[in-house]
Amino acid sequence: MKIRWFRNFKIGITNLIKWFPIIWNDRDWDHYYFHIMLRKKLNNMENFFRYYGNHLNAVKDADNIKICVNLLDRIIEDKYHEMFFNNHDKKWGEINLWCSDVPNNPGLREVHVTRPKAITQEEIDQERKEFKTLSSRQEQQRIQDIKYLYDILKKYILCWWD
Repeated sequence: MKIRWFRNFKIGITNLIKWFPIIWNDRDWDHYYFHIMLRKKLNNMENFFRYYGNHLNAVKDADNIKICVNLLDRIIEDKYHEMFFNNHDKKWGEINLWCSDVPNNPGLREVHVTRPKAITQEEIDQERKEFKTLSSRQEQQRIQDIKYLYDILKKYILCWWD
């Protein structure tokens, strides 16, 4: 009985040390912090199953968990804009934003968006059309990654135990 208590105490202290930076930096205001915690948990589980798992499909389970960790990395890093807009920015130049007062509406400001290589009205219209398409594709990719992550969790999470 004393050995079990000591083992549980040791695991608890190890968990406190492993999780301290995650808990310390946790905030309740958006999904980012939830995904950070989920990533930590899944990363711990992946390592456990890969190196210490006793069941028949431990390595396969670790591989599925690793897919989730990789998806969480993409979601957390949130580099979807860079993935889709690097070539667009090269083609049209870096975006310029500036504001001006709206005539006859005191207190209201208008945001102007320009690109240095979109000069004619035809080029401006083309750039905006491409921008809208890329914005849509960017958001679709983000949603696809989130859906894939939670589809894997939904399918396998009840099987991830040792």
